[in-house]
Amino acid sequence: MDLEGVQVCLGVEFKDQNLLFEALTHSSCKIEPEIGFKRTNEALAWLGDALIDWVVSESIYSPGSTKGGLTNSRKSKVKKEALAVLAKNLGLDKVLIIPEHRVKAGGRKNEKNLHTVYEAVVGAIYRDRGYESARDFVVRTCI
Repeated sequence: MDLEGVQVCLGVEFKDQNLLFEALTHSSCKIEPEIGFKRTNEALAWLGDALIDWVVSESIYSPGSTKGGLTNSRKSKVKKEALAVLAKNLGLDKVLIIPEHRVKAGGRKNEKNLHTVYEAVVGAIYRDRGYESARDFVVRTCI
């Protein structure tokens, strides 16, 4: 896999490319004996999900707005379907590390896999480059 090319597409240069590799690794790789990866993108996706919610909330906040209006605006940006589209637009579907039999079953088009890899990339950027870089990435790609 060309991690340098992935970084160019993301617009982020990782200090620790292992974090990017982990972010791209589907959870099924952990249970597939022929692959045997020890770390997958689940924990990074959890972190990224929280960061995305915060960054979008922070970015759309406007004094005087109603709670309902802000919530609806945030929901439209962070819903799983929208994040899956972002992942595809960034080419993450092509670099998702997933067992071949899952690829044949449509794993690169699976909405859950796509939104999870986007969230994991955000988590990996945060762990590697800090909050400002993760924030900049989310604002650039999501808002």
